[in-house]
Amino acid sequence: MSVPQGTECMAKYNFKGTTEQDLPFNKGDVLTIIVVTKDPNWYKAKNTAGREGTIPANYVQKREGHYTKDADGLCTNLIKPKLEEGTVAAQDEFSRSGWALNRKELNIQHSIGKGEFGGKWSYVKVGDYRGTKVAVKCIKHDATAQAFIAEASVMTQLRHTNLVQLIGVIVEEKGSLFIVSEYMAKSSGLPAIQRQDGDLRGFSSQVLTKFSTKSDVWSYGILLWEIYSFGRVPYPRIPLKEVVPRVEKGYKMEAPDGCPEVVYEVMKQCWTLDPLVRPRFRVLREKLHHILAKELYL
Repeated sequence: MSVPQGTECMAKYNFKGTTEQDLPFNKGDVLTIIVVTKDPNWYKAKNTAGREGTIPANYVQKREGHYTKDADGLCTNLIKPKLEEGTVAAQDEFSRSGWALNRKELNIQHSIGKGEFGGKWSYVKVGDYRGTKVAVKCIKHDATAQAFIAEASVMTQLRHTNLVQLIGVIVEEKGSLFIVSEYMAKSSGLPAIQRQDGDLRGFSSQVLTKFSTKSDVWSYGILLWEIYSFGRVPYPRIPLKEVVPRVEKGYKMEAPDGCPEVVYEVMKQCWTLDPLVRPRFRVLREKLHHILAKELYL
């Protein structure tokens, strides 16, 4: 496999390394190619923590290629690879599909929140697009551009009355990316968004350092807990500053009163510390369908 410098790859196997110059990694790790060496069997790469070293070329594959073969936590396999030509090509792709918006018609106003995306902060702002009040998710970081574009691509395929409606996408040459969606002024999630410092109770400890679909699996477990506790705040009676340290030591919330044991087991699986061990959403769906079909929740 020959890939250009800057390509994100996913590890297919574990690699412990044989010399000090090697970069050890585990299956599923994301690595970025930084130097294409003269030897086609090796690359110089770096991991998400910034550590650099050489890796065997046949132990990794392009990240988008991985998701075309295995959804690996996504709602479905990708139909085609993510664009590799950069943000300009992405803008062209959204234009052809009718999702590209004109930046000049978007008036971005004040910020209502922020969150982490790919290790960098993304911002949620209120804006106006052609006279309509909108929510705008913004990010300015080239290293996370492809992941951000992938999120936008997924949103273009989603339609449901209970989902926030995507209005369009703006991808600028200089690296600024915007996902524009309908503004939900009375949504139940707005108070959480409006807390500028954020509340980390609903997120896994890995979200603080590395975003992945398995972070969403953790959050889904929190959502189940909130449903069965009739909307209680997660990690009750635990000060916010103590939540992450306790979670990292293996703490899991107790089952809400009246919660079926089989559902609580699903929650605990979502809260597995190692993200690679957490179930994929496909597996969770199968588990919940089984619980429903067998009426195990009664």
